Amino acid sequence: MRRMAIAAMLCASSAMASAAPDWRVVPGATELALDLSSLQSQRDGASIWIRVAGSGREFGALIPEALGRKRAALHKLVVHVQFDCRQRTLRLLEAQGYLGNGAPAFMSSVPSAAGPLPADEALGWAYDAVCELVRADLR
Repeated sequence: MRRMAIAAMLCASSAMASAAPDWRVVPGATELALDLSSLQSQRDGASIWIRVAGSGREFGALIPEALGRKRAALHKLVVHVQFDCRQRTLRLLEAQGYLGNGAPAFMSSVPSAAGPLPADEALGWAYDAVCELVRADLR
């Protein structure tokens, strides 16, 4: 029994070690980076973690109001988003904000409602990159 528990623990730790983030800058939007290791294809889209340099103005009203007040002090924002590649919508699943010294400013796992992709050009580049990855993978 003990050997099985140790084997299971080793398998779990090796699986976690192989899931290291693979951040890639979004072509056309150098302030955004996608974690390709977190990409999960779904029926009509995908979910992925996005790292944003700065306050996350790209996400506009999708950031919850309580978090919006802290935006000015943010140095980095990391969000888990869900893109719908058919309807061109975006849904925030999780968000984490960090101050300039690396200290966490907030963390939220309250998903937003799905809404149209904000008019921000950088976020449009990220949407296009993720949906093209999903389409290429499905063929």
